[in-house]
Amino acid sequence: MTCAPLVALANIARTSSVRAIQTGGLVATSTTWSPQKCGGAPRESDSFLVARQVHIAPYMRWFACVLIVSFAATAAAETPVAVSVNPYWSWALAKAFGASINIGVTHRLAVRASFARYSFDYTNGANDALVALAGGDDGPGIWYEGSHIDVSAGLLCYLSQRSRWSGLALEGGLMHRIRNVTMTDWDDDRPLIVETHSSFEGARLLVVASWVIAHHVFVAAGVGASLGYEHGHETTTTDAVTSDAPRMPVTAAVGRLAGWPETYFRIGGTFSL
Repeated sequence: MTCAPLVALANIARTSSVRAIQTGGLVATSTTWSPQKCGGAPRESDSFLVARQVHIAPYMRWFACVLIVSFAATAAAETPVAVSVNPYWSWALAKAFGASINIGVTHRLAVRASFARYSFDYTNGANDALVALAGGDDGPGIWYEGSHIDVSAGLLCYLSQRSRWSGLALEGGLMHRIRNVTMTDWDDDRPLIVETHSSFEGARLLVVASWVIAHHVFVAAGVGASLGYEHGHETTTTDAVTSDAPRMPVTAAVGRLAGWPETYFRIGGTFSL
């Protein structure tokens, strides 16, 4: 097992010592990573998970520690790994990119770490259709555009398993989301624009189904929901061009309970370290 994954994960959790974490017969006491132990300072190619590029909420360090211990506990044996990304067509059509790494801990337990960035630009067509059916004015509706960046980690527990990485599982974990969203409500006389720049920390629960095809092709899909706390700021204004009575922008702090439906679809491959 190479040292590079441990170097990258240690950079995320280097401010949090691993204290008496017991995994089977292994006990990892307070340790601190040093470049000398892994052959010098990490190269740029080793730092794809380094936290200096993504500001992760403090509690995410706990998951980094779990990943480090999982690596260490299985270093002497073959470690099952599945690496996957979302399909190519979603990169081009939906401007979305997501990647996951699954690391087997036991036959039924695995750790999954995930990164996703997606942009969106759409109107709430379903709401407009309901208004039309009710006999109301089918106006232009509400328009959303912006982007989300997600960093998450969770524990997969397989409820039924035909083989490694193939079966039905529950996934519970924590996530951090950065939201930059603009909502435009195209009212007839005063189009309302709300710009939201916020962060979200919360828990996520997913039902996951995964398959292994031809021994090495990995396919996984998950659906569930997240619930947590969103904080940041919002700026509310009106469209200066089309509004009959434009008003000055008003910025206010955001602090609220929030939740979203969560889905993912990944295709990749499996191997052993």
